[in-house]
Amino acid sequence: MIIKYNPSSMNLSKLPAQERPRERLVKLGPDALSLTELLAILLTTGTKDRSVLELAHEMVVRFRSPQALLEASITELMEVKGIGLAKAIQLKAAFGISLKTHPRAFCC
Repeated sequence: MIIKYNPSSMNLSKLPAQERPRERLVKLGPDALSLTELLAILLTTGTKDRSVLELAHEMVVRFRSPQALLEASITELMEVKGIGLAKAIQLKAAFGISLKTHPRAFCC
């Protein structure tokens, strides 16, 4: 899905409630959300200077593909400004669940 948000103005509080990732997931399911939106839900918060959507967007741009994101090490995830050890571990745990429950989807 194409990201429909302007990365420079991705403050969740400024989005209408029906356009926020969590609300969209509840209403439409995960297939309707972009990778950026799904990552934003997992990350839960941004930083003082960046919204969670900006942080998630940077990760999508930096890793270039869902496969590369899934394969990134904790150290590589932490190279993204705003991703500390706790968030990197959270992401790796979620990615690990995906890989364990759908191993063929990520193969070859």
